[in-house]
Amino acid sequence: MARILIVDDEVDVCASLKDYFIYKGFDVQVAHDGQTAVNLVREINPHVVLLDILMPGMSGMEALREIRKTNTTVGIIMVTAVTDEETVKKVIEMGADDYIVKPFDLNYVETSVMGKISSALDQAERKLRESYERLQKSFDAVVKTLARVVETRDPYTSGHQEKVARLAEAIALEMGLPAERVGIIRMASLIHDLGKIYVPAEILTKPSKLSDVEFELIKSHPGVAYEILKDIEFPYPIAEYIYQHHERLNGSGYPRGLSNGKIMLEARIIAVADTIEAMASHRPYRPAIGIDVALEEISVNRGILYDPNVVDACLKLFREKGYVL
Repeated sequence: MARILIVDDEVDVCASLKDYFIYKGFDVQVAHDGQTAVNLVREINPHVVLLDILMPGMSGMEALREIRKTNTTVGIIMVTAVTDEETVKKVIEMGADDYIVKPFDLNYVETSVMGKISSALDQAERKLRESYERLQKSFDAVVKTLARVVETRDPYTSGHQEKVARLAEAIALEMGLPAERVGIIRMASLIHDLGKIYVPAEILTKPSKLSDVEFELIKSHPGVAYEILKDIEFPYPIAEYIYQHHERLNGSGYPRGLSNGKIMLEARIIAVADTIEAMASHRPYRPAIGIDVALEEISVNRGILYDPNVVDACLKLFREKGYVL
């Protein structure tokens, strides 16, 4: 609901304007002096102020000056019985958006108020959008920094998370998921191995087969990432997606052995992308197995380990659309 502050020392004028705008569905507050008006603007942040110029104590022009020191977005319409050009010019220079001459026509007042409310709402929406975009850029930068932290500890898999993110994004798009959800999948994929910061570097880079104990440490990384991320207020449950990305439909995955209905779609997408990239790329303990073998792996285990729809989208990307890691 749009908020209007009416400021006039004439009680009848305030009452008339208040009744009119309440009838029109506005939230209306009233002040009878300039200082009260300044205080109310700070308190209720109205969309429009109807501000009389001639008032005892702090005048409307003084109130205008004080309001504009802290609030540059509120629409201010000066109400005046003075019609000389110099006064009008001065209030506009001081930051007023419009002026109305007494006695006024209520329809004209409403037209002016609606124009300022529309402008104020547009400006507020623009600022909110700009703020969101800045926040999104900061979030992206933090995610990329976290991804780099993981990869500096394991130079042999440098670029793995980025490649998984690009493939997961492509799969999600192929499946027709909405843009916002696709973006979140990409973000989660970029840090899906964050928990490996807990794993000693000598294990990550070991050029031979891992022992059972070492493999158990590796398997802890989804849970470690979850503990790091769980208290961050992401717009989607990114921590849970990462926690689940090594789970498999038949319950044979880790760390919780979740099965089909308990694994989120986002995690299933990351799981397929992660499997493809890991098998197709070189690792310290083995040479690259190759993309054909990786695609065969998800084909054979379609509906057993991996989500059928995710597998189908991934296969289509590589076999029909020429996708390259």
